[in-house]
Amino acid sequence: MTDIRQIRNYFSMLLSELPAYISKLYYSESSWMYITNRNEKYVPAVQGLGVSLLNDFTSHLRIADHFPILSNRLFKKACEQYPFYLSNELEPSPVPDFSFIIGHRGSDKIRNLNLVIQSIAGQTNQAVECIVVEQSVKPELRDRLPGWVRYFHQKVSDSELYNRSSAFNLGVENANAANLILHDNDLLVPACYAQMHLKYFEMGYDLVNLKRYIFGLDKDDSDRLYSEKRITMSCFPEYVLQNAKGGGSLTIKKSAYRRIGGFDNRFAGWGGEDNELWQRAQVLNIYPFASLPMIHLWHQPQRDKRGGQHG
Repeated sequence: MTDIRQIRNYFSMLLSELPAYISKLYYSESSWMYITNRNEKYVPAVQGLGVSLLNDFTSHLRIADHFPILSNRLFKKACEQYPFYLSNELEPSPVPDFSFIIGHRGSDKIRNLNLVIQSIAGQTNQAVECIVVEQSVKPELRDRLPGWVRYFHQKVSDSELYNRSSAFNLGVENANAANLILHDNDLLVPACYAQMHLKYFEMGYDLVNLKRYIFGLDKDDSDRLYSEKRITMSCFPEYVLQNAKGGGSLTIKKSAYRRIGGFDNRFAGWGGEDNELWQRAQVLNIYPFASLPMIHLWHQPQRDKRGGQHG
């Protein structure tokens, strides 16, 4: 009976989702961002582009999971409209518009971290800074980061779990910008990321969530990206994640972050702290309409992560 139900659901997906996926993929330059799963409802942006999904949880695009060629086509459309640039240089600004803050622990994701930093350096038409907070027994990253990155070290013991909340809170204390991007060390941002967010902050929003799709690269594509140092359209994402909300990258005014109390330092290990902060952030003036792609780099699963497989 289970097999029959699975077959029925598969063909139902083909009949109801595949035609809509393909039509939105090619209808217009921006129609790709309106692709959803069957029965998922969304509200389009009142002004400009973007959608806000009405369901509470993250989800995979099922068609993209089953047909890699379609995940590749969606990836190409998104990256053509919102390209990613990697750069090794960034001219520091004494008064940046945004502070990218990244927490880090361990040596296994250092190369991912450096690619993320290069995507931050590739931001266009916006003054940004990047702060990296490393939690470790002794400093390991200090001499392995570009000179323009502001580095802070939090000393911990080997037995202590990673505390992402504490890392972000320390970064916020030292941020020079009025606007914060609290960011994961494995998530590449398009070149317009900071610029697009600033527009909505200037309109009076406290928190802006523009993450439409997160394209998860497999190990081979991540390795190729690291060796070539550029985004190619030949990537076949192994999943397309949507409705990430507070996960991965949270863009918020510093004043609003302080108003809701920042991250809760009682969280230890990977996961949970972003959901809890997102719940408290609902009292803020949030712009929820997402339109931008992001790229998640492959890495080994975190040994102390709570649930999920993409963090």
